[in-house]
Amino acid sequence: MLWVPGILVLPLLALTVGSDSYATTISARQAERSTLPACAQTCVAQLPNNCQADEVCFCTAFVRTAYESCLKTQCSSSMQDQLGTYAYQATSCNRPVRNNANTLYGVTWAFFSVAVIFVALRLLSRWRGLNGSGISWDDWVVLGSLALVVVLDVSLNQGTKFGLATDLYTNTVGSIEVILRWLYIGEILYISVVMTTKIAAVLLYLRIWTADSITKAFRLSCWISIGVFAMTALAFDFAIIFQCSPVSSVWNNVTGQAGSCIKVAPLLYIFGALNILYDVVVFLLPIFSVVRLNIAMHKKIGVATLFAIGLVVTIAAIIRLQYVVRLFGEMNLTWEYQYPGLWAIIEANLSVICICAPPIAGLMQRWF
Repeated sequence: MLWVPGILVLPLLALTVGSDSYATTISARQAERSTLPACAQTCVAQLPNNCQADEVCFCTAFVRTAYESCLKTQCSSSMQDQLGTYAYQATSCNRPVRNNANTLYGVTWAFFSVAVIFVALRLLSRWRGLNGSGISWDDWVVLGSLALVVVLDVSLNQGTKFGLATDLYTNTVGSIEVILRWLYIGEILYISVVMTTKIAAVLLYLRIWTADSITKAFRLSCWISIGVFAMTALAFDFAIIFQCSPVSSVWNNVTGQAGSCIKVAPLLYIFGALNILYDVVVFLLPIFSVVRLNIAMHKKIGVATLFAIGLVVTIAAIIRLQYVVRLFGEMNLTWEYQYPGLWAIIEANLSVICICAPPIAGLMQRWF
């Protein structure tokens, strides 16, 4: 029976070791807490339920939300302070290290590969050697859109390379500055791509329904739509490019560079809504003309369905707009910005893919 006291001692020993370990952890947290910037110290002093930043309650959802809300106002002027406070919170609460870079890389280049294939098939469908109608303005606009998509995809790729799709506290101020610069470039390109593909779609309508085969009202509506799309792209690109004075303040404000900027959120909301509205317009424009075609009803439905494929782009635009609305006010920007960035890539590439579907369908009919 001599082993009984030993067994009784083991729980006491474990309790003692656990207490020492907990005390050491608390001591380390207290030491680290003393290095927090003044803005974070203010927020710690205001934690609800008399919680302290070195206690277990600090990691509960309620206290964490209150702490982050305070940081948004107290530490908003210094990116370096934000990094320090977020790092402290993450390490104190043992948050897992998150990195979605591979997802962004995979989705971007998968969609881009499909877009390139569809553009190649579109151009093949125009080849006169395969009884095509030859290259026209709509094809050149699609090629221009693809060129813009290349740069757009590269911009997200570069932003991801420097830390997009990771948590803010795992990055440096310098890397965040680079990420913001690439996101700035990407937003300009995104606006250009989604508008030029709409222009290409309407140019295709004008190519299909010539002046001899359709009313003047339809063609006038098409030209007006093209003008509206072009002016929208120019207006919003101009506003995004010059949102700050100097322009470099768009990304340099994280380092404390002085500059004045307009509130860009309303611009993005308005553009997102107009983008969705224009998608619907592009879909509805040819419906009356399709109905008047002298073909069987099932063929009319097939043609209408072919043009309706473009509504897939509208779904992507709606999803992206939801993320844009949620974006502003978030402090973990390198993590949150990945979602509108990813859906911008999906929408832009889908725009190119869908605009190539009708000519490719014609090619398939000739082949089979």
